[in-house]
Amino acid sequence: MSTNKSFDKPLASFDTEKDACNYAYDIAKTKNGSTLLAEGSRVS
Repeated sequence: MSTNKSFDKPLASFDTEKDACNYAYDIAKTKNGSTLLAEGSRVS
């Protein structure tokens, strides 16, 4: 039985987790009321 699954390509890739968090934080800043939860730290 063969299972072929297709996956969406990532919209972005990052060298470090910090880079990914900074990117997510910058996006969150553009949306009123958004919250970013990363590694147990809540950033609004």
